[in-house]
Amino acid sequence: MEIVRKRKTILKLKYSEVKPKQNVVMVQNTTPKQNVVMVNNATYYDPQKCGISLNANKSYQLKIMGGRDVETGEHPWTVAIYYKGHYCCAGTLISTKHVITAAHCFLKNVNQSLGQCRPEHGITEEETLQQVKVMYGSKCLVPNRVRSCAKAPPMKRMAIVRAQYGRFFRQNCFGADIALLELEYEIDEKDANYICLASRILLSKNARFYTIQAVGWGNNPIVRKELMDNLQKLEFHRFLDQDRCRQMNDNLVPDDILCTEEAYNQNVCLGDSGGGLMAQLHNGRWLLLAVTSYGRSCEKLLKKRIQPLAQVYTDIRMYSGEIDKFTGYLLPWEEI
Repeated sequence: MEIVRKRKTILKLKYSEVKPKQNVVMVQNTTPKQNVVMVNNATYYDPQKCGISLNANKSYQLKIMGGRDVETGEHPWTVAIYYKGHYCCAGTLISTKHVITAAHCFLKNVNQSLGQCRPEHGITEEETLQQVKVMYGSKCLVPNRVRSCAKAPPMKRMAIVRAQYGRFFRQNCFGADIALLELEYEIDEKDANYICLASRILLSKNARFYTIQAVGWGNNPIVRKELMDNLQKLEFHRFLDQDRCRQMNDNLVPDDILCTEEAYNQNVCLGDSGGGLMAQLHNGRWLLLAVTSYGRSCEKLLKKRIQPLAQVYTDIRMYSGEIDKFTGYLLPWEEI
């Protein structure tokens, strides 16, 4: 059985820099004549602001293969991750200063087999701080190259000051396929927003998901493009239960996953790694449920008609404590 990681490294771009922005609070130390500057991490995530799209268009119509163009401001938390100037993965803003993506995006060889890699097969976290950049603030990797990007703003570049994804490699690249990144400065909230985390929401008994979507800029063999200029979205109507997911993938799935069913002409593809699997609530707000991990080759699904299996995502709710610790989140859960 062939399993394909969804990372892609093909597009090299020039970046525009962002202006520094950081919230700090002054705390009076007990030692005389000494003030200590402390970053208030709790201010990076406001439960009242998260998960709200920036666009005025409130329609919920429904490349990712077989997907549709995302509108400007529709998913303002989706970011592009670049390694040595080349696009490699998508990611999601989970605060004004933190990004979540897939840990396998930091493999030296993206074709490394499941369960067979070691820590030395990953890019060191020190190299990540030097060579990886996060691009945010636009639905388009390159403005003006296609009609749908004619009015899109350029991406803004952000450096990384902290990264955490070592557990994935210590577990031989089987499970824990998430990476947490801390940005050098806070994002400009006029250009982007962060998504709500499902692990920080207490859903009421009457809560229902309006839609479930995955997003990414990855390969779309239908239009013969290795990378889409405009961010794509794909809607799912249901999840696969874990027993069915394991059955379809010959039990080669870890315990920390959510699954959707692949189709010959609709799927997340190479280059979509690390993007979010999100749900929209009845009130229009979006929750991040999982991170795109692996599945079958879209090229082979479409052209060779290989058997569709289950597309696998890492369920971020399994790592809520780790995420909260990394981001410094100390606020209570919110009930919706």
